[in-house]
Amino acid sequence: MNKLYLIALLLLTIKAHSQSPQLIPYQAVARDAGGVPISTTNLLARFTIHDQAANGNVVWQELQTVTTDILGLFTIQLGNSVPLSGVNWAAGDKFMQVELDLGNGYIDLGSSKLLSVPYALYSTNSLNSENAVHSNYSENSGNGFSHISAFGDTLYLENSTAIIIPGLSSANSQGNNSFGCTNPMACNYNASASIDNGSCRIIGNPCNDNNSLTVNDVWSVECTCAGTLISNSSEHSCGAPNVHNGSLNYGTVSDMDGNTYKTILIGEQEWMAEDLRSRHYQNGEVIPHVLDGPDWNSSPSPATCWYANDSAFFNCPYGKLYNLYAVTDSRNICPQNWHVPTDAEWMQLEVALGMPLNEVYQGGTTRGANANIAGKLKSIGTQAAGTGYWTDANTVATNESGFSSLPGGATGGVSIQYGGAAYYWTSSYYGPDTGFMRNIGYNDYPGFPRGILGANNGYSVRCIRD
Repeated sequence: MNKLYLIALLLLTIKAHSQSPQLIPYQAVARDAGGVPISTTNLLARFTIHDQAANGNVVWQELQTVTTDILGLFTIQLGNSVPLSGVNWAAGDKFMQVELDLGNGYIDLGSSKLLSVPYALYSTNSLNSENAVHSNYSENSGNGFSHISAFGDTLYLENSTAIIIPGLSSANSQGNNSFGCTNPMACNYNASASIDNGSCRIIGNPCNDNNSLTVNDVWSVECTCAGTLISNSSEHSCGAPNVHNGSLNYGTVSDMDGNTYKTILIGEQEWMAEDLRSRHYQNGEVIPHVLDGPDWNSSPSPATCWYANDSAFFNCPYGKLYNLYAVTDSRNICPQNWHVPTDAEWMQLEVALGMPLNEVYQGGTTRGANANIAGKLKSIGTQAAGTGYWTDANTVATNESGFSSLPGGATGGVSIQYGGAAYYWTSSYYGPDTGFMRNIGYNDYPGFPRGILGANNGYSVRCIRD
């Protein structure tokens, strides 16, 4: 069997409870000897905590069955079956050993020192607050539950040791602490607060308004959590009919110009379900408008245009075309808290729609054809029948993803392929003046090509939530 490798991403991030936590989240990526993730596989894992040294006495051990995702990632909670409460965290260093078994016995992936232990884990071995925190410390203190009051406390441990909680203990601030939001960028900033209590509300940041009929919940300028009502209409946000999948629920997002776009969840990502038509970056500066024609390729700088310079016809529902310099500009052409997806984020979308992993790095028209990736992304209907926007037969289109791709064409100084193809930029450069892109639907083909083209080409843009 190939040797396995494990890349730990997160260890000992404490879960907040009113008492000492008994679970430790653990997340890692399992890879084989060649560095390839071991995807969608059930593994038997053994986790062992050693005392004082990597080969020290075993003070805790647990077996768990873990399942990796398509990227080899697995996430578990340590302490599910064997409580962690028996570990004396205050008594010296602790080392975590991880072993995996694919069916032929355990393979030792090595041990690593736990560099920090949450204070709440210490507290299971500290004296009760009535006997220690609010009285003089004695050498018999320890082995009890220690309460941390709203004004801060010192945790007294065994072996004549004590831990002061930084920023909370009255020993640090002489009891003059006041709690509130200390971030001046927040709408509920409290200038008199000296300790941040985690209540800050940043305008535009995600929140939860506890309304199942809304999506895209964010803190508003009124400092309230508000979302947008879910829509399942097939009508485009600009009013054009027969664009979206009416059986799906869509959210909305707005850009700096006030344009509203429907959004859709695909796998674990939220995408704009309509093509961008913004004229401004996030900071309010104008994206240079350059007429489609000889001037389009005149300089390697950001530019946007309408197909055939016809804004009246193409702005709704096809949106604008942008070159790669505009797409990758640090001022960001997408709405707040959104960005142009990278090549890797497009791959995540493709895998969520059924593209085999061995095809995601390929190019060519056969890429994703067996899974009908293009059909799952295309809006249905045709121009000839008056039911849609494609000039081909559009027999592969199902729009089951809700992505609702439209054939907005492209430009390289000359507008081409309106009605027959959709081109989308990624934000990933291949070379100094070339970038990765995607192409949907020319001649009713089910494949989803991935290409590398010049930065001066003008393509449509879809944004993805941060």
